[in-house]
Formats: sequence, structure tokens, C-alpha cells
Amino acid sequence: MMQWFVVFRRENLENWRNYKWIWIPIVFMLLGVMDPLSTYYLPKIIEANGGMPEGSSLNLHDFRPEDIIMSSLGQFS
Repeated sequence: MMQWFVVFRRENLENWRNYKWIWIPIVFMLLGVMDPLSTYYLPKIIEANGGMPEGSSLNLHDFRPEDIIMSSLGQFS
């Protein structure tokens, strides 16, 4: 048990010195925000890049908050 505690303390000290307590949650928050934003702005992004070919269509349904949360959580795993 003592060996585990020593390793745990050493890893926590390394994480503290590398600021992982700060930047890892920020990265996960940014990843969580990017998915709904990219889905919302996808039609505008496609139009800005030249549009879609003749005869094709982009039909996105309105997402409920539950759908967005499940989609974001699925990407984290």
C-alpha cells in the first residue's frame, strides 16, 4: 500500500508541475463545445467552400439537448 501511495504522490506532483490540472479540462471543454458549433454552422461552412454538387441536399434535423450531450460523450470515449 505504501508503494502505491508513493507512486500516486509522484504522479500528482508531475501533473501539477506540467499544469495538467489546468489544460486537460480546458481541452475537453473545447472538444465538447466544438461538436454542437460545427453541426450548427455546417451549412454555412459548406456554402463558403463552394457549395454542394447539383442534385445533392443536406437535411439536418433539429437536435435536442439530449442528442448533443450523448454525441459529445460518445466522442470522448
